[in-house]
This record gives sequence, structure tokens and C-alpha cells, in this order.
Amino acid sequence: MPSHITHALHIEETLRSLITDPPADHTPSQFHYLGAQGPDLFLHNRRRRPSGLRYGAILHRGSIGRFIGAMHDAAEKIPSPDARNHAYDFILGFAAHAVLDRACHPFINYFAGRWDPAHPETEENRGMHSFLERLLDVDLLRVLRSTAPREYDFARRLGSERLSLDIIARIVPDALAATYRSAKGDRHLADRLENALLDSYGFYRFTNDVSRDDAARLARRPDGSIEPLRLTVVHPPFLPDGLDFANARGSRWFHPCAPETAHTESFRDVFSRAVRDGSTVLSGIIEARDTPDAAARIHEIVGDENLSDGGPPGARCGEFIADPLPLRAALEQICETLEIETP
Repeated sequence: MPSHITHALHIEETLRSLITDPPADHTPSQFHYLGAQGPDLFLHNRRRRPSGLRYGAILHRGSIGRFIGAMHDAAEKIPSPDARNHAYDFILGFAAHAVLDRACHPFINYFAGRWDPAHPETEENRGMHSFLERLLDVDLLRVLRSTAPREYDFARRLGSERLSLDIIARIVPDALAATYRSAKGDRHLADRLENALLDSYGFYRFTNDVSRDDAARLARRPDGSIEPLRLTVVHPPFLPDGLDFANARGSRWFHPCAPETAHTESFRDVFSRAVRDGSTVLSGIIEARDTPDAAARIHEIVGDENLSDGGPPGARCGEFIADPLPLRAALEQICETLEIETP
């Protein structure tokens, strides 16, 4: 998954690119931003129980188009026009998440590699997927908005978690139950959803405003040394020197699951492609809303391909081609600087 700021920038840019008839104001609402986090909202559920973590995994594996169509069906039953429009915003954000994941994961997977505990030789890749995502957040935010994560203030854009929960509780449980058999029989589904959302808000607030001193305190062990992997969950306070992590120089790379075709796109190129694709998908959803078979059309527009590599629904590809960047060395460079600057 690209990290949360890249998803926020994607929904902003995609909405800005929409051309609708009649013309409409497509300024992102808190529900666009929240929906744009997609199934990742479940993956941040690490503290509260019962956990909704597994729903993040199954949504990434497939059937997300069916799920989004089912959310539309549930939204249509909301009597309040304002609440229904909030639900529509969330649905558009969720669909945009799928588009961006499918576009960006091959790039991130190739350059970050995969960590497999069963293969000790991949230990260097542990945590590097998350670290690369946050490097890309910082770079893209600088390029598109000339600002840094602290100033962007992502957490503020999410608004009240209670209002978010009120809207999401009206559409997500029914849509999960309509899409996945395991959810249909889950007596704790509503609790899992609430816990996932509250943990996500907590995570976004915790990581929202991290200074150099904050990063050093977060990563420092009891003996005073720095644990590098603790810094992979926050945005680095500065970017490492000499690492072309966004592939601005156009080095050759391959889709990890389809290595027959070479690519030279930078991450910014991949992001721009995802904005164009996202505009097509979101325009299609908006046009489908008032049709008799809206849910089926939305299902088809979004598709059920998995979000891990854009392949068919199900598990990730078995054969995995990657050429990881020296991300661990870059992370350790940041840690060494923090250790010197923040004794």
C-alpha cells in the first residue's frame, strides 16, 4: 500500500481532474480522505479488540469491486441526503484507493523487495516496504504541495471520528456481509469496524507531527541507541542523501509478477497515471449512481483484481522478481544522524 499521504494527494488530484455535467465542486471532504485510506483502515487495528485486521487482508486480496458496489446499495438506503452524500464521498475515496494501490504496488514491491521470515536472506528487506512508502510520501508532498508532512496536517483532514463512524457504520458492515461469507456470520463485525476506525485515527494522530526530536525519542532503545525499524512507521524527518528512491533518473524496473516488460517510469509518473485512471473510475461511478443496476456497474468499473499486485483475486503471485534499493543503509544513515543530533 502507498502510505496515507500519497492516498490523500491522489484523491485530491483525482477529484480536481473530474469533469462532471453539471459542473460540481469536488473539494475533498473528510469522507473522501477517509475512504481514500481504503482497507488500510483495518490494518491499523493493532490495539483494540476484537480486531478487524483480517478484513484489511481479505479486501486487499480481491472482490473489492463487489464490496464497493455493495456499499453503494447500503448508501441508497440512508434516508438523510447529507448522510447519503457523505457515504458517496467515502465510496469514491475507497475506489480511488484501489486504483492507486494497483498502480503503485508493483513499483514499491520491486524497489523495496519482500521480507519472508522463512528466508533469512530477506531480513534486509524487513520494514523497507513501509519505509519506502513514507519516503515517497515526503517526496510527493514536496513536489505537489511544496510542504512537509507536519505542515500538511493529514489528521486534521479526517475530521471527527464519531461522525466518520456514524456514516461508515451504515454502509461498511452490510457491504462486508454481502461480499464475504466470513463477514456474514461475524457477530462482532460492528465492534471490529469501530475498533479499526478508532485505532486508525489514533495512528494518524500519533504520526501526524513528528519532529527530529520526536523521531529520536520514538526510536531510542533503553540503552540509548536507535532502533531503525521503529522509524519505518513515521515520516523521516529528512530524506537520505544520494538515493533515487522515486526513480527520477528513469532506471529500468519490472512488475514483480510480470517481469517480461521493462518500465522506466518514475514514481511521479506512476502517480500521474493513477490520477488519470482514477478520474475515469470515479466519473464512471458518479454516472452509474442513478441507474437501476448501479451496484453491478460500479462492481464492473472498479474490478475485483487484488490490490497487492493488480493480478487476479486471491493470493499474491508466487514468483516474485525484485531488485531492492539500499533502503536499510539509507534508514541507518538517518538513524546515525539522529543519534548525533539528539543525544
